[in-house]
Amino acid sequence: MSDHLDTILLKEAYSHGIFPFPQDNSGIIPWVSLDPRGILAFDRFKIPSSTEKALRKANFRYTLSQDFLAVIKNCKGMKRPDQEDTWITNPLLESYIDLFQEGHAASVEVWENHVLIGGLYGVWMKGIFSGESMFHFRSNASKAALAFLHFVLKKNQVAWIDTQMVTPVIEAFGGNEVARAEYFNLFRASQRASRKLFLAGEWVYKKDGEFIQGASITR
Repeated sequence: MSDHLDTILLKEAYSHGIFPFPQDNSGIIPWVSLDPRGILAFDRFKIPSSTEKALRKANFRYTLSQDFLAVIKNCKGMKRPDQEDTWITNPLLESYIDLFQEGHAASVEVWENHVLIGGLYGVWMKGIFSGESMFHFRSNASKAALAFLHFVLKKNQVAWIDTQMVTPVIEAFGGNEVARAEYFNLFRASQRASRKLFLAGEWVYKKDGEFIQGASITR
């Protein structure tokens, strides 16, 4: 546990498979390495058929890290039935924003008619993406963000996501729990030097988990 937080501490923790897990607003931050650990391996990845149909019909547009601040603030403000308060405390919010500015965090934005309707963000450290939180204001928008994240990471030669835990959404996309020892074997084998996660432009969903570039958003 600690009562101190900055990007140096976050980078050190995520580089060793550890992440902050605050339970309240006391200012004391537990640091955890869960056993079992949730992952989403891309050889198990699947878009549920109902979601696939919805994404093909939807008029969603997708971008990467074009509005990280809005995404993390919406994740912080999202009301969730199993939580009385958000785990994204103000110090965590500020530290993740700093981490993004250093190139070690990224966001997915989902747009409809130029309005941000869903998204997710996570930490990008040494070639491993650790998913942190997602939000949606339209049905399927957070699931759409996860599908686009999978597409982005595949283009960056990444084969799995550290989801930390397995939520119903993650499970529906193929996520599962593994023992901590198995997680760290995968973690160590996947670590590599990495540049800032990048995919330019605006994208639209095609089919079967694939996206194509579309026209630019005017905001």
